[in-house]
Amino acid sequence: MPLSNDIMMNYEKMTESQRKLLNREWLPLLSIQNVDRYFEGAKTRSAHAREWLTCCLDIIAYGESPRQVLDVFSAVAPGVPVFLFIHGG
Repeated sequence: MPLSNDIMMNYEKMTESQRKLLNREWLPLLSIQNVDRYFEGAKTRSAHAREWLTCCLDIIAYGESPRQVLDVFSAVAPGVPVFLFIHGG
């Protein structure tokens, strides 16, 4: 059952079935098997990227939460795109 636009971001107004649908779509713990192994691998790859690439961490805030920031990873060669990592929050 799709969520209507008027209640999409108002969790309190959602029915229980709408909340379950939203959580299943957005919470990896509910939709990915072996999610702990996935997160550990992602943490290892992220640490490697921060060591190997030129990066500026937590430099652009896009919201009120301290976790709502962007990391910018510079291009490693001419013509290579810049990578932005958008943190949740």
